[in-house]
Amino acid sequence: MQKLLLPFATLLAFLLVPASALATDTYKCTAEDGSISYWDKKPTSGCASVELVKIHVGRGTAGEAEDGTALSEQDKKVAKEREKQMKEREEQAKQVCDQKSQNLSVLKNKSRVRIKDADGNERIMTPEEHQSKIEEIDQYLKDYCS
Repeated sequence: MQKLLLPFATLLAFLLVPASALATDTYKCTAEDGSISYWDKKPTSGCASVELVKIHVGRGTAGEAEDGTALSEQDKKVAKEREKQMKEREEQAKQVCDQKSQNLSVLKNKSRVRIKDADGNERIMTPEEHQSKIEEIDQYLKDYCS
């Protein structure tokens, strides 16, 4: 479950950033395998090369910055890549919500649910744990998946 929470928490933090915060310097990180990612802060590791690029997100029309000047081809590529990454994050969030919904359905329909404890041993959830987990997932769905 913790494996699902970290990507979703990262996604949630990104989605909650106001649009004005996206109109800042962006760093293009090219990894050794050739994959490209974009960062709002200069990455400290994992990049074979880091390039500062400026993108303009906001009130301008397509191909135009907020101040009305034309965007360079590089800016357009960066904006498209960032949009693609946002769509991927939205899809990941949808998958997390779908998984949470399935987990809630199982918890509501089954009175005895097996879990693994910290030592890797299987055990049955106590009624208190069971109810607490139902409430936790239900609240999560209300907060993030509406």
